[in-house]
Amino acid sequence: MGNNELEMGEYDLIVSMTDPRGYITYCNDIFAKMAEFTYDEVLGQPHNIIRHPDMPKAVFKLLWNRVQANKPLFAFVKNKSKNGNYYWVKAFVYPVVINGQLSKIVSYRKKITPFIKQEIGKIYSDLLMYEASHSADQSLEYLINGLEDKGLTYDRMVDKLSLEQSI
Repeated sequence: MGNNELEMGEYDLIVSMTDPRGYITYCNDIFAKMAEFTYDEVLGQPHNIIRHPDMPKAVFKLLWNRVQANKPLFAFVKNKSKNGNYYWVKAFVYPVVINGQLSKIVSYRKKITPFIKQEIGKIYSDLLMYEASHSADQSLEYLINGLEDKGLTYDRMVDKLSLEQSI
């Protein structure tokens, strides 16, 4: 039990859907398999049931800021499974807005490469150290400012790493 990396298949696609508060209303079989939960165990649970402690709060702050503004986001995420294992994904998080109101949040996730894991792992490790003595808001500002110093936004960083280019 625990702390082993689970590998997604090359063509696997994890799909989940939540209500506006982040509670799971749907997940596909690959989600359940990678999270090592049954469908019934995750349905109705907060999506953060799979949040890995190695994930900086700043990334989720950015994600929720975007979703609340009805804007999508690509992000690299390390998730944990029920058994303490983990898996890395590139997530596309899309808010579904109906009649001007956030109706649901849909997320599609794919496997990422070892290069991306290594590069994003360094950034997230730095953020976690910063978060040890700062708030999530301060950490997000730290991330944004650090990327701006490199002439990047979070979105551009994801794009560059997705093309396997160092940032």
